[in-house]
Amino acid sequence: MSEEDYMKKMQELRSQYKSFPPDKQQHIERNLARKKLHSFRKLARLKHSFLRLECRRAQLELENDEKELRRIEKKMFELKEKMYEIFSENCK
Repeated sequence: MSEEDYMKKMQELRSQYKSFPPDKQQHIERNLARKKLHSFRKLARLKHSFLRLECRRAQLELENDEKELRRIEKKMFELKEKMYEIFSENCK
């Protein structure tokens, strides 16, 4: 998957879950930290995993390992979708 395809797919995912601006994400995270600690920690774990996979994706792009790159990108989309689900569940 090329960089443009990856970005296009990520944009589709954002539009599907009504993209949350950073200030709204911070507001939701603060509320989660106060009221729903379990969801807050789950979100923190997802973010950490996503960043780790993003670094791995950059390494794989440089190594030109297409098979592993597609597998990592699939995992990244799944994690991002879970993150957006948490945001949409707790958006008020």
